[in-house]
Amino acid sequence: LSKGSLYEFLRLRYDFHADLAREKFQPVFPLAEEKSLLHISSNIPCMLLERYSYEGETLIEYTKSIIRGDKYAFHISWNEASSSTQ
Repeated sequence: LSKGSLYEFLRLRYDFHADLAREKFQPVFPLAEEKSLLHISSNIPCMLLERYSYEGETLIEYTKSIIRGDKYAFHISWNEASSSTQ
């Protein structure tokens, strides 16, 4: 998959329909291998992002990302219609 939406590809190819996703953000210091992959020479704080996507109660995607703290910013929007009590 070189371009386009992963979820669109999964829907068209496998008839998957993610209807719930949960994400966790956690500040971390990268491990030695992660530092090498991210081209970080010092202990630059990073963000661990874990995402669990579900179709009904079936887990269809798990993603773990280490994101450089000096290169990215997160912007999150919230509205009452998309909120949950969990």
